[in-house]
Amino acid sequence: MEDLIEASGAQAAPFSHAGECCGSYLALTQPGAVARASSQVIEAASASGATAVITACPLCKYNLEQAQREQPTESRLPVAYFTQLLTLALGVEAPESAPWVVGAPA
Repeated sequence: MEDLIEASGAQAAPFSHAGECCGSYLALTQPGAVARASSQVIEAASASGATAVITACPLCKYNLEQAQREQPTESRLPVAYFTQLLTLALGVEAPESAPWVVGAPA
């Protein structure tokens, strides 16, 4: 994933839980485990100085966003699916309202 991020022109910020699963397969049987795993990923990314999290899994995107739902909007770490990052790399203009656009050219 870091190679894909770097190839897109963004800077990867490695962090301790970058390869960890959000636990989405446990969503129905152990939702608390999903919340804890997702929160750990977000906390590690924030501590590393990341300005966004890029995922390869739509369930991870959803769960990482849900892990932050109690936080004020302005303090949430944006989460994007890798195809959203690729649209920016290919020069497609994203709407300004897209929460995953961080430092994108205007």
